[in-house]
Amino acid sequence: MKQTSYDVPKEASIVDSTRRNLQENFRGCKFMKTSGEGEPDLVGCINGKSVVIECKQPGKHPTILQYARLQEWAKAGALALWSDGQRHFRIDAEGVEHPVGDAFLKDAAWIDGTDD
Repeated sequence: MKQTSYDVPKEASIVDSTRRNLQENFRGCKFMKTSGEGEPDLVGCINGKSVVIECKQPGKHPTILQYARLQEWAKAGALALWSDGQRHFRIDAEGVEHPVGDAFLKDAAWIDGTDD
């Protein structure tokens, strides 16, 4: 069955659910919402590791500027991610996308970058 616009969650609800899931599943976790052109939607920390996340509606991708910002964060040592609520990706310092999978919301094993 084809999704209607009523079935597609708004980006704000994806941001809220991502933040809530992370804070429920990771004890040493803190995230805050951000704003600003191209800036990641969530900036935070999990177990001492800086993490930034760009959230999109299902099937959408970050803009060129958003990818560039994620890459800047990765170059600075942060774990830079984007998610559409169904698929999750890590962006490395070279701007290459790496699938993370659902562990992103439940298990800290992916934080050290060994998901490749």
